[in-house]
Amino acid sequence: MSSYLRGPFILLVVVGLCLSEDAFGQIEPAMGGFLVEENTLSWPNDMPEKIPVRAIRFGGQERFTEPILRNHISAETPAWWKQQWAVAQAWSLYNFSQVLPHLINADLPRWDAKILTQQLQQLKSFLNAQGYEDAGVHAHVVPVANKVFWDVWFHISLGEPTTISTVEIRLVTAASELEDTEGLNWVRTQGVDVSAEAQIELREQGLGLLFIDQLSRAVRLKNRTYTELDMLREQNGLRTALREKGYVYAQVVMRSDLGIQLTRKGFTETKAKEIGFDIILGQRPIIQEILVDGEQTVPKKVVQRELTLKPGQYFSETEKRNSLTQLYAHPLFDRATIQISEQSDDEALTLQVQVKEEELRSFQWRGGLGYFDRLERSFRVLDSYQLFRSQWSWVHRNLGGGGQQFSTELKLSYFERYLEADYLFPYVFNTKSSVRIHPFMQYRDERAYNITSSGMGSAFSYVVNNRLTGTFSYRFARNDESNVEAGQGIPDSLLTYNLSVFNLSSRYHSQGIIGYNTFSVQPTIELSGLFGEGDFSYQRLLLDIRKYTPVRNKSVFASRVRGGWIFEQNRDSLPSDVRFYNGGSTLVRGWARHSLGPKEWVERVDSTSNGATSRYSFVPTGGKASLTLNLEWREQFEKWRGGYGVVFLDGGQVWANTESITIKDIQWALGAGIRYRAPIGPIRIDLAYKLNPSSEDLGIIPGVRGKQSWARWALYVSIGEAF
Repeated sequence: MSSYLRGPFILLVVVGLCLSEDAFGQIEPAMGGFLVEENTLSWPNDMPEKIPVRAIRFGGQERFTEPILRNHISAETPAWWKQQWAVAQAWSLYNFSQVLPHLINADLPRWDAKILTQQLQQLKSFLNAQGYEDAGVHAHVVPVANKVFWDVWFHISLGEPTTISTVEIRLVTAASELEDTEGLNWVRTQGVDVSAEAQIELREQGLGLLFIDQLSRAVRLKNRTYTELDMLREQNGLRTALREKGYVYAQVVMRSDLGIQLTRKGFTETKAKEIGFDIILGQRPIIQEILVDGEQTVPKKVVQRELTLKPGQYFSETEKRNSLTQLYAHPLFDRATIQISEQSDDEALTLQVQVKEEELRSFQWRGGLGYFDRLERSFRVLDSYQLFRSQWSWVHRNLGGGGQQFSTELKLSYFERYLEADYLFPYVFNTKSSVRIHPFMQYRDERAYNITSSGMGSAFSYVVNNRLTGTFSYRFARNDESNVEAGQGIPDSLLTYNLSVFNLSSRYHSQGIIGYNTFSVQPTIELSGLFGEGDFSYQRLLLDIRKYTPVRNKSVFASRVRGGWIFEQNRDSLPSDVRFYNGGSTLVRGWARHSLGPKEWVERVDSTSNGATSRYSFVPTGGKASLTLNLEWREQFEKWRGGYGVVFLDGGQVWANTESITIKDIQWALGAGIRYRAPIGPIRIDLAYKLNPSSEDLGIIPGVRGKQSWARWALYVSIGEAF
């Protein structure tokens, strides 16, 4: 082969093998090599002590996927690119050169007979734990390229899985009772129901229906494949149910050797096991004392006040989790643990609470990039400074020693300047209520208007429980809107007005990790100008619903519905800052901030030394109704710790009036992005594509300008999730 063609030929081979399902021979080779059984610690005498392993493959079954089986191999496996290159070498350089193959050889993992035998044993243990107790595993070691490389084929014979024929649960108060089988409270789960006699006994022990439900769960193991994971899951479930009811010393002993039933159907023999759980209740102690350790500047009573576990109560795992949630949510504490102290008295319980305080005072600075889409006003490199933004904040977490918190925050960017002070008074009436006061000043440069605002806000919050919080707030602001280019009767001049707004909101979220396995609902009602102190009177209703569903271990399906309505205003037009807008990195991606919805075509004449020039643009006018729909799939990357990718579908619209709402007006965007979990939050890059843009979205002005290049695309760089 010509030296000029050899390089392209190798590249073609590599690409072809990457695209082919037969790159590594998905059908196990029938000849060559040798077999290694499960307990073999040696191989043929003509074999080197260690062999370079090019590829690893699995055959003989379809129950478990290759990635799952690979996870149960502890030895080093060849990297993907090494596999592909080695294949190319084996195919194209067999008789050409021994230099490059040996270079690849030197970088491949090397296995000996002992390593291979260990992998066989690990695979066998995994299969046994999955209920395939009669599974067989052997390895087929195949030479490649005149024994320059070796492929290892693991052949698996599953056989029939072991099932569960009977579940037995024995309930006793002490371990000594297990020696005497007479008089024991047996729950024989031949059917589905727990016996009435056992239910009475459970109620007398204070376990109630909650534990009976857990027993019924264990019943469902019957006729299922026997796996160690299911057994451990049920064992832990029973133990958790007992601790939930205060039996902190309870033991659950798992038994899987009660008996085996063999059934032969034709040439197939099935195996079924009898399993059981021995429940040793022990004492049900009462919490006598709660000790606090680790506090430095915070009084112990502040820590104890956050706990839902109290002296005189029975211990509960739910209340333990609620207490930890309260401590972690408190700005004074960085970490917290709750442990049961070792003690000789089984009837009284002492809890040990360990906390680590946050820094009493802290200063924080953050910098980053703003929205790329704001560059549309000028694409000159000299204007790139408009992208940068920064944020400064200072906080005192225990001003006055009673948990009061004071903080200040300053945000600076070309398009926004914001200054706020915040004073939090916790425990106003009780541990569940708090009051917040925050004066503010801000300036924002939006697409259709600029606004300068200053005023005072206050809020009263009440925590109903760890799932539900209600807030009542009031905000008074003096606003100056200027440079309004479009807006339903509002002139292109300065508009000064006062807003007086009462706000009633609540937030409910289900138990779970926020953003991973939760459901949340947040309704909000805004009432403006109730007592005539504001210049505008309107009522605004907002609703935000979110659902995060875990799929497998490393995937999350996130969804959100967000809507808003404005009605009953006392003027023909509302100020621009009160209306709804849509589009941007946290709403409907694909559109720039505020750019989705009704727009007006504006022509501006700019006077320069060369004469007058016209500048055309579409300016959003906002509306009285808005809808946002988001669907997002989040997938954790296997080999990039902290990194994950997303694909999303966003839709939404803004309607000028509530009477004009139609579903067909909804516009959609499809996109993808990557995330990296940083200490300051997820660093996010999203690329979105408009599926059904309007002519205004594409920048089309009849007779003046056609479709703008890249008008369907939008790129976002920011910190934090979209929702």
